[in-house]
Amino acid sequence: MDHHVKARGGFTREVESAAHLRQNGICALCGTSLMWGHDHTIPVFAIDDHPGNGWKKEIDNCVIVCHGCWQWAKIDDVHSPSARHEPSEYIYSFGRAKGGGYNEWSVRMMGRAV
Repeated sequence: MDHHVKARGGFTREVESAAHLRQNGICALCGTSLMWGHDHTIPVFAIDDHPGNGWKKEIDNCVIVCHGCWQWAKIDDVHSPSARHEPSEYIYSFGRAKGGGYNEWSVRMMGRAV
């Protein structure tokens, strides 16, 4: 299998799989268990082709949410389909573990906010 093939959300399957593992198989927003194939891979910040934004196609910008959270974000007029939340809201982006990776990631991502 070619891991460079695009998966959902504009990421490669390799990035999508790495995000799923990083999150320990739970939704980055609500923490419920993900059902592979029924979840939604989304970018934290919209993916674009602007020079210097290659990081937007990497794992740092990739989170996976459950269908319920995706539906909620999609219906909510405040949020767009490509960038629903601030990075700090993805409290389960590193699984249920507190601190560590999530804190560092959240600060790094907020620093990248455009």
